[in-house]
Amino acid sequence: MEPSGRAGPACAGRAWPDPGPAAARHDRTSRNVHTDKGDETPFTQAQPGGAAPLTKTWKDGIIKLTCDLHPWMRGFVAVTDHPIFAVSGDDGSFTIEKVPAGKYKLEAWRSRYGLKTAEVTVTEGADEEPAQVTFTYAGTEPEPAENRDELKGLW
Repeated sequence: MEPSGRAGPACAGRAWPDPGPAAARHDRTSRNVHTDKGDETPFTQAQPGGAAPLTKTWKDGIIKLTCDLHPWMRGFVAVTDHPIFAVSGDDGSFTIEKVPAGKYKLEAWRSRYGLKTAEVTVTEGADEEPAQVTFTYAGTEPEPAENRDELKGLW
C-alpha cells in the first residue's frame, strides 16, 4: 500500500505456488488487511505501522484485498497455476512473450465487469505476426461476484 493512501496497483498477477507479499507497504500507517475469495475470507490480519509485509499462499482464484480501517484501499490479486499470464497496462494493453506455438484459451478479468474469454492461436516463425485478441466490455455487464457492491457506500 502506497504512502498516498492508495492500494496500488489495483490488480496484480501471481503464478501459484510462488508465494508473495499480500500487503507490502511503504509507510508507517496501521492497516487491517482483509481478504475475500468469493464467499470465503482466507484471512483478516492487523498490520501495525512499520510491520514486515504479510506473506500468504493461495491457490487459483481472484483474491480481493481491502483495508478495514481505510475503505478506499482496495485491490485484487489474480492467482493462477499457469506460468503464462500478464497484467494489462493503464491503457488495457498487454504482451505475453515467448508463448509456445499452439491454441490457447485467453481470459481477461476486470474488477468492474468480470471475466471474458477468447481462443487465440500462436504460430511459429520469425515472419509471423504476433497473435492478437481484443476484449470488449460494453459497460452493462453485471458486477462479478469477487467485486459485488465494490463502490457502494464509498461516496
